[in-house]
Amino acid sequence: MGRTKRYATAAERQAAYRRRFQEETLVMDRHAIEQLDQRLTRLHDAIRTAAQHGDPLAHRVRSGSMDRTLEKLTDFFLAQAQGAK
Repeated sequence: MGRTKRYATAAERQAAYRRRFQEETLVMDRHAIEQLDQRLTRLHDAIRTAAQHGDPLAHRVRSGSMDRTLEKLTDFFLAQAQGAK
């Protein structure tokens, strides 16, 4: 005894696949992602250099990974905003 068919025709099966694909897949612009990565790398390098030259903010937010540096920058500015209220 086989399992029951979910789709009556190949066309229905293909249409369902295309719907799932469109719902589940994120299309990205490779050029835009590469540019973003370059800008983030440049920011990370600038923060590292500024920290090496004694900048207190750069020293505070500097980290070995870009993700952690962004988290520290976000936390810093959120704390600044809370203090300004």
